[in-house]
Amino acid sequence: MTRRSCLQHAACGFGSVALADLLHAEQQRTRSPQPHFAARASRVIFLFMQGGPSQLDLFDPKPFIQQKHGQPIDSPLSSHVLQVGTERFLALGTAVPVRPRGHCGTPISDLLPHLAGIADEICLLKGMSADNPQHMPAELQLHTGALNDARPSMGAWISYGLGSENHNLPAFITINPHADVR
Repeated sequence: MTRRSCLQHAACGFGSVALADLLHAEQQRTRSPQPHFAARASRVIFLFMQGGPSQLDLFDPKPFIQQKHGQPIDSPLSSHVLQVGTERFLALGTAVPVRPRGHCGTPISDLLPHLAGIADEICLLKGMSADNPQHMPAELQLHTGALNDARPSMGAWISYGLGSENHNLPAFITINPHADVR
């Protein structure tokens, strides 16, 4: 038997294996167990923008700081701790206005006009706390609920609870370079 004829005969077998796998996957989808409770949410979009703009400039106006913009403030540091060129501290307000939006009155910056247009349709969480003051471990804790690397992420739990709309695509994605948080 030549190599060419061997591959021709084997190709039918490979097609059968692929078809069997596709049919099995379809059968498994129809048998997937339903959650204990009906889901109240159909989708979750969680955007975590590490290094993004400050929440003070986007969602958290500080009227007192705006009034004191450019004026010197008392330094929390002693004079010998200050670095060169920082003999005084000046209050720095936001450069772009943050205004109440929608019927709910959620403060949103003019930098985000499209988000401001749907202010009544979104949930904006403005509270944060962490057990760790270090940014990287605190971010890991935000995404997984623990400081341990081997825990499922928020995306894994959401896809477990809601399932996937398309079994050919992942239920969630995370785009983040690996970082050692220890």
